Amino acid sequence: MIGALLERAIPRLLLDELEALERVRLVVKRRPDLEDLARGILPTQPAAFWGADGRGEVLLFTDVLVRGPFALKRVELALRHELRHALGEDEGEVLRHGLDLRPLESLEREPGEVSALELEAINEEWTRCW
Repeated sequence: MIGALLERAIPRLLLDELEALERVRLVVKRRPDLEDLARGILPTQPAAFWGADGRGEVLLFTDVLVRGPFALKRVELALRHELRHALGEDEGEVLRHGLDLRPLESLEREPGEVSALELEAINEEWTRCW
């Protein structure tokens, strides 16, 4: 399944991301192993980049990424996010591309379903209006 998702996600990459993909090793694992955890990867983290100067490895964790109806979007987002790091961009620069991995859990919800954090923000905004 992940292979088919990557086959669909890779053609959607930007040119510089495709060039970065040629210089890194792409590693797909079910979940972070002990070595990954020792490097600081969280068990719920969807992906990571380890390396410098455009070389290294992009890790994708399928137990986090490949679930629910939005698996392709999740894989594409995580791959692009980590490739931006491979290009030397820090987290702020990556986020400016709209590649925030934090809301991945929102891609599991049904359309129109609101998370607890979103509901809290809506209630806060509503309270300020009154």
